[in-house]
Amino acid sequence: MKPTQPRELRTIRRTSDRDDEEGEALDNAFYLLREMTSARRLSTLVRRPTRSEVLQAADDYIAYFPLEQPRERARELREAVLTWREGEEIPQVVYEATRQFVLSLGIRQPACGWENDDGYQVRAIDRDKDDAEPPPAA
Repeated sequence: MKPTQPRELRTIRRTSDRDDEEGEALDNAFYLLREMTSARRLSTLVRRPTRSEVLQAADDYIAYFPLEQPRERARELREAVLTWREGEEIPQVVYEATRQFVLSLGIRQPACGWENDDGYQVRAIDRDKDDAEPPPAA
């Protein structure tokens, strides 16, 4: 087993597509909301998303996503985020609503569980690093 090396803090992935503003908004909203699934995942970021950024991400899904179930989960997430006061700890209800939203998109819970997901494994695979561990067998 490799010794654990200190990891650099992650940033939220962003896309830019001048030809498809709605697609860009949905992609960036997804990347932001994916980070909101657990406190541990948020702790590995350079900067945590703000309440207003999370509200905007939910609003983008409500406005642009074509399927009703994810839009409904985005509405529930928006209601949960309204209970979060800027500067306070993020309420557990926000994590739970975000998880339900992500599941509604067809994304599965991480094999390690939501609370143990730190975001690094996915990030290494996303960046195609040579030392990335392969995904678990089906």
